Amino acid sequence: MPNEVAQLVKNHRSIRKYKDKLIPDEVLNDILTAAQWAPTSNNFQCYSIITIKDAETKKKVSELCEGQSAIETCPVFLVFCIDYFRINMACQKNDIRFDIDQLDYLVVGAVDTTLAAENAFLTAKSYDLGGVMVGAVRKKAEQLSELLKLPRYVIPLVGMALGYPDEDPQQKPRFPLSGVAHNEFYSIDNAVSALEEYEDITEVYYAERTNGERSEGWSKTISNYFDKKRRPDIKDFIIRQGYSVK
Repeated sequence: MPNEVAQLVKNHRSIRKYKDKLIPDEVLNDILTAAQWAPTSNNFQCYSIITIKDAETKKKVSELCEGQSAIETCPVFLVFCIDYFRINMACQKNDIRFDIDQLDYLVVGAVDTTLAAENAFLTAKSYDLGGVMVGAVRKKAEQLSELLKLPRYVIPLVGMALGYPDEDPQQKPRFPLSGVAHNEFYSIDNAVSALEEYEDITEVYYAERTNGERSEGWSKTISNYFDKKRRPDIKDFIIRQGYSVK
């Protein structure tokens, strides 16, 4: 008997087109509540979620996120933020000096926030919703923070467009499990052979998806991404938000 949760997870695909149908408040509330029950380091709960439904606000957010149409057309857009603002208040309340002076604090915040986002995403899919994660919220993080009135110690990490699917896209293949899941120790040999196998898989995938217009595999696609600097302003923004990254 197939496990329903496992099937839900393994059926993932990004949905960018949505029906003209609102998400009921009780469903959205359940999604947000589920996010809160993700694992969290030391009970920090160092994240916040901004819910955006207003059409004009979604349009402005889309413009700040490389013009991604899913943000503007989805009924609900969520912005998941690393948030040490509450912890700062807790320290002030107890006369403790608060200083985010270690890189690990930023990592902890990113992990906590991502786990909460995944909980929300899976819960949304259990309600037959679809969506897409949007890393471009970091593209113009300072302007987005001003728009959403984010206080000091709060950083937009990832967005999530949600809605009822109006498309059924082909699922992207993943790496062979042998190159990702290692037994007892990291196997470089397995990683190398898995990459070679994945190259063949993705060459076929992209050729079929583009009717032969693309023939390159995964490594070429990813290499092109790393061939240019992206979001160069993010470090300075993080520092301005109160993070003394060392």
